[in-house]
Formats: sequence, structure tokens, C-alpha cells
Amino acid sequence: YITKQKQFDSHFGSLVKEGMAKFNSLDFTYDFDSVLFLLDNKAVEFLYSQPDSLNRTPGEVFQVILNQYKEPESFIRDYIHKAGEDPKFTFHVQIDELYLIDIGYEEQVYPDTAMLPRAPRHALNAGTFAHERNFFKISYGIYIDFIERSLLILREMWLIFVMEFFTLSLVFIVFILTFRNMLKQNRLSEMKTDFINNMTHELKTPLSTISVASSALGNPAIFNETEKVTELSSIIKKQNKHLSELIDRILDINIWERDQV
Repeated sequence: YITKQKQFDSHFGSLVKEGMAKFNSLDFTYDFDSVLFLLDNKAVEFLYSQPDSLNRTPGEVFQVILNQYKEPESFIRDYIHKAGEDPKFTFHVQIDELYLIDIGYEEQVYPDTAMLPRAPRHALNAGTFAHERNFFKISYGIYIDFIERSLLILREMWLIFVMEFFTLSLVFIVFILTFRNMLKQNRLSEMKTDFINNMTHELKTPLSTISVASSALGNPAIFNETEKVTELSSIIKKQNKHLSELIDRILDINIWERDQV
């Protein structure tokens, strides 16, 4: 947001200064001479009037008169509009120094500049001017305050906000999926460990039985015992079938595990 503020102030600050420079290059001398003449008359009033009889300070009166000179405001408004921008703004004159002058005498009205009327905090300076007449000397700045400055900046930032929202959402989704996958992998690993432990026991049992039965069949002493041979053959056949079923289970679980991954 701070970066956008600086970009806004830089863009519109340059624009109002360009507009003010264009205005100064035009011939508005006659109109402004009448303003300076009026200020000179007001300076005389302040010089020769009793302080108790005055309702307003010189700074307030001079600022009101300068603000009534509308040509710069109208010109800058039109200049900004032609530049493709159309923000709402207010026009302000900020007096920096003011002296009342009499013959051989010069009085600074506001030694403490903090007492002078100030422009709004975020107003942009369009130009600084100084004038000296018979009874006063003044320096002041013209400031442009964009009323909807914060709103305009936020409007420019909406795309950034949307992109940041989707980026954060994507990161959150990826995190959730990764976490779920880790839990699934952990569960599969535990299941595999349990399965291997169980299968180790399950496989050893039929293999041991087949081994014992095979060894017994290899003994010539039982060749004449038909029932014994039949029983041992049945045991081998039964355990072989059980072993085949275990192998099929292992293959099925292996296929299921690959599908889960």
C-alpha cells in the first residue's frame, strides 16, 4: 500500500506541477494584478487599523483572497482531465511567509510559521510563488488535495489483492493436500509393516509344515503305509493351497498400494 501511495503521489504530483507550469506560461497577468491590488489595499488596512477592530488575521484574509482566484484551479482541473484522469480534488493556498511593509518599515506577520493556515496533510504541491508590492511581501504554495486518494489507491490495488488471495488459497490447498498425503503414506507404511509381520508368520507356518511333510514322505519306512502317505500328501496339498492364497493376497495388496499412491 505504501508503494502505491508513493506511485500515486509521484504521478499526480508531476501532473499538477506540469499543469501549473503550463498555466504560468499563459498570460493571466491582468487578472492576477487585480488580486495583488486588492491584497495591497488589505495590507494598508492592517497597517493603519487598530488590532482590536480586526475580526480576522492578515493570513486568513490573504488566504481567502488568493483562494478566490479560480483560474489556476480551473486550468489544473481541465489539464488533469485531458491527461485521462478524473479524480476529485480541492484547491488550497498555503502561505509560507507574509510581511506588511510601510515606508522604511517591514513587519513579519507570522514569525512562527506554524501559526499560518496549512494545506491538508496529503495535498500535493503544484508550485511555489512569491510577490512583493508596496505594502506587503508574500510567499505561498498552491496545493492540490485529492479527496478520494485512498479509494483510488485501493482501486488500483484490487488486482494485487485478488492475486494474493488466490496465491494464499493455492498455498493453503497444497499444504492440506500434502498433509493428507503424508498421513496417508504414514498409515500405509504402518499397514505395510503390520502386514509384513503377519505375513512372515503366515508364510513360515505352511512352509514349515510342507517341509516336515516332505521330509516324512522321503522316509522309505512309510512307503508301505498307504494311509500315512495319503495323509501327508493331503497336508502338503492343503498347505500349498494356503500358501498360494497368501501369495495372491500379497499381490492384491501391492496393486492396491500402487493405486493409493
